[in-house]
Amino acid sequence: MTTNETIATIYQRRAVRNHKVKPVEKDLIEQIIDAGRMAPSAMNRQLWKFYVLTDWELIGSLSPRIVKVANFELGAERLNTQRCHNK
Repeated sequence: MTTNETIATIYQRRAVRNHKVKPVEKDLIEQIIDAGRMAPSAMNRQLWKFYVLTDWELIGSLSPRIVKVANFELGAERLNTQRCHNK
């Protein structure tokens, strides 16, 4: 195994299928978003968007629409990538 804490964490990660209905502290959410902002991006474009939803009713009502939009955007991104490679 490795002594690098980040690598060790990645290897120890497990998928969680059952989540607790427990609010996440605002400070922790902000730390996670900050860490995400520091992630590298292609040509330093930093095009990411972060949405934090904490209202369970709202999450439930938006879930089907979020999946639909995400699939659409992923499809569009794949299309743009293919166009770039075909030039």
